[in-house]
Amino acid sequence: MRNAIVVVLALVLSGCCNNPSVQPTTRSKPVESMEPCVPLRVPETGTGAELAQGLQDASQLYLSACSDKRSLVDWIQRSDNIPAR
Repeated sequence: MRNAIVVVLALVLSGCCNNPSVQPTTRSKPVESMEPCVPLRVPETGTGAELAQGLQDASQLYLSACSDKRSLVDWIQRSDNIPAR
């Protein structure tokens, strides 16, 4: 009787070892979105051309920051939809 219990226990435990392991789902982080922002230039002379260039630079940096934020939000939302294991 004891031998039968040992055999059954060995079979049950060996079945657990033979199950293929489930690899965790990983998502690559949007690394380009995790870089620090480029600082804005401070106008030195205050001429109209310099101020216009500063406004254009600020607009481009703002659009880039919006795009990076959108990428991060999308990545977080996709990560939240990964089923728990």
